[in-house]
Order: sequence, then C-alpha cells, then structure tokens
Amino acid sequence: MIVAGSREHALRQPAECAQWLSSDTNVVGSHVTVVTGERGLTVFRVDFEPPPVEYRLRFPAEAAHVLVAGLGDPVATPVGPKRPWRHIYPRAPLSALPGQRVVRVPLAELVGGLCLWYPDDPPVLKWSWVKGLGDFVRILQRHLWFEEFWRRTGVWPVEDAPHGRRPDNTPHPILDQRLLEAS
Repeated sequence: MIVAGSREHALRQPAECAQWLSSDTNVVGSHVTVVTGERGLTVFRVDFEPPPVEYRLRFPAEAAHVLVAGLGDPVATPVGPKRPWRHIYPRAPLSALPGQRVVRVPLAELVGGLCLWYPDDPPVLKWSWVKGLGDFVRILQRHLWFEEFWRRTGVWPVEDAPHGRRPDNTPHPILDQRLLEAS
C-alpha cells in the first residue's frame, strides 16, 4: 500500500498525489498539478492563493515547482516574474537532469531550489520524508510569504540562520527561546 504524501506516492502516482496535496485538509489555498511524471522523477507545479485577507498586505499569488526524485529531499523552485530571492541556491539548467540517472550534486544546486530550512538545525525544525510531502508544501507556502515580506521590508519575519557554517566550522546557534524549546 502506498502512503499518501510519501516519495513513492509522488513518483508512482503523481496525479493522485497532486489531487491529495490540493485538498484543503493538506495545504489550504493551493492547487497542485503534474508538470512531468517519468520514472524516478516527478515535477509538480504548486499555485498558492495569497495569504488570508487579514494578513495579505496585497501579497501576490505565488507559484513554485516541486521536484521529487528517487533520492534526496524534494526541491522547490519559484515560478513567475523575476524578483530577488534571499534564500535560493545558484541555478544550473534543469535540462542537465533528465539524462543523468545518478545525480552527483545536490538537486537544489542543479535547479536553483529555495533554501527552506537550516541543514544543521535539530530534526524537529527541519523537514524529512517521515513528515510527508504535504508538510513540505506547507513549509514552501510559508517560505514564499516570508520572501515577499522580506522583499517589501528588508527584514526576514522570523529568526533566520546565516547560510553556511561559522568560522570555527560549528553550526549557527539557535537564539530564539521558543525554537530552543521546540527542539
């Protein structure tokens, strides 16, 4: 039996997975379609409605592609007009991917994915396949809203770890007491 929102669901039954992700019980205000679903690779397009009216501040609707491959975490790339992005990996052409069944670089670097969490954070603050694709898409939705807030104000709306590691090669510390308690 295939578990809804699992990697297997995304790769073997992409249309059903897209329908499941689009339901309001999973990601409110989203519509998910399949861009491509071939053996070992699925790309979804996720269209998000703007935030609820009381929080909207005239934010735009957002869209992203979510790439799911046989190995590794999904990768989310923004779709739409060219705008500045604070948390995005360098882009390389997506056309480099289909011919390679074994990808030796992180998919996020290949397709210019958004940096959705700090890799050195404790597991409770990061996404993993155990949490399911619905959770990943909710994190993506929130991240796109945070990016728009940052573009408008120059301030990231929550605690944010600098990218990379500290000069002494240790992870950046968590400063917010609530995050420390969650971990």
